[in-house]
Amino acid sequence: MNIEFVILGSGTAVPTADRGAAGYLLIIDNEKIMLDCGPGSTRKLAQAGCNLIDLDRVFISHFHPDHICDLTAILFGSRIPGYARTKVLELVGPIGLKEHHEKLLNVFGNWLTSKDYELKITELAPGETTAQVDYSKYKLIAQLVNHSYPAFGYRIETPLGIITYSGDTDYCESIISLCKNADIAVLECSTPDERKIHGHLTPSLAGQIAQTAQVKHLVLSHFYPDCQNVDLIAQCRKFYDGQITLAQDLMRFSLAKQ
Repeated sequence: MNIEFVILGSGTAVPTADRGAAGYLLIIDNEKIMLDCGPGSTRKLAQAGCNLIDLDRVFISHFHPDHICDLTAILFGSRIPGYARTKVLELVGPIGLKEHHEKLLNVFGNWLTSKDYELKITELAPGETTAQVDYSKYKLIAQLVNHSYPAFGYRIETPLGIITYSGDTDYCESIISLCKNADIAVLECSTPDERKIHGHLTPSLAGQIAQTAQVKHLVLSHFYPDCQNVDLIAQCRKFYDGQITLAQDLMRFSLAKQ
């Protein structure tokens, strides 16, 4: 089994020259899963060596534009003659995903409808705070986190280890639960400690989560420009003594048996 996690976009809604909006690619053997699809992430997908028609699933954490705007590009690109996909595409996310898709169709009409493939939309945990889906090669666990409602963090359990993706969240018990003993935890880190904003993490808060959850490798991502020229690792290190990486676009991580 081969597992790779690729940072497509380590930035936010405020663009910078070197960081795109939120987007991540998880490769489990031949299965390719996109976690969030902020604007520009489909181009980064191509740079990472994955075509739109290669995608099997897209996991959406929440409906803010910097996490979902390229869903339009995915659906449109999947039906272009000569490049059209034929295998099933599954969209997975919070309650409201089907309505979001319907509204996109109301705007763009048949330009987004699936022609030669089946589009499957799975809404997780309607009315609940936690959901679990058992796929053939991995288990997906989703929990509501402290951001806009509804917003999910994701935990992917595989035979080679555990990967957690926070989406956008503030400090909360659910993200600690999702991160428990994770081999790789990709946590948003929107601003430095001194510029904390509601609904988002800082390096110190991410460090506290990782230390409490006993994360093996903490990857900080989702940086606003305020994070430039700040020693984020030093702020995180006040609470966390494990491995820390500051995400960069197109950075890759692998899981392997020890």
